[in-house]
Amino acid sequence: RGQLIHRRCHARHILWPLLLMQRGIRATPLPGTKFALRFPCIVVKVVRRTANRHPKVEQQTSGSLTLNANTLYVAAEAQPLAKTGGLADVVGSLARALQQRGADVTILMPGYPRAMAAARDVRSLGAVHLPMALPPGHSPARLLCGLMPDSGVRVVFLDCPSLYDRPGSLYVDATGRDFCDNAQRFAALAHAATAIAAGDTPLPVPSLVHAHDWHAALTPLLM
Repeated sequence: RGQLIHRRCHARHILWPLLLMQRGIRATPLPGTKFALRFPCIVVKVVRRTANRHPKVEQQTSGSLTLNANTLYVAAEAQPLAKTGGLADVVGSLARALQQRGADVTILMPGYPRAMAAARDVRSLGAVHLPMALPPGHSPARLLCGLMPDSGVRVVFLDCPSLYDRPGSLYVDATGRDFCDNAQRFAALAHAATAIAAGDTPLPVPSLVHAHDWHAALTPLLM
């Protein structure tokens, strides 16, 4: 608990936590949880003692740890459904690679209309409660579940048209300016991830939650 784990990282990714440790700053997990910090995503390991909550568990073999637990990725974009840069490539390809190695991976992302239209076998999971203040007139939020069109990785969309059905790109309007409510748009995504991690949705409770980039940064805090 509280260990910083780094594997195959560049030197700059390793040095910053070492500098924090030299200054006496230590990451302390909440009771009943474990986590590891990796740049640029935060990995939260959810440890629950309730029986039969996870279909798969970690296995210790020959001194090495094999992870085959249910894993939730939280990201604003994932290739090939939505992309503005390298984040989408990482999320889409890493989820596919882990699934090929036997991991059970789910990607949670915003319900952009084109992304939902491109996914396969999309179905509704029902409404999801977002405990945050939104201006009047916002659409109700619900979760949709489908599959990536290329890899078959499970993808879950936070469907809320007033937040994600807009002209422009994922983060900016048609004039190139940031949407003024981007903080609310991605706080809503973090709340949805927290609801999944808490077992408040029909989805399996994840054993690991990967929060990718600043869009998902509130997820570990809310958990």
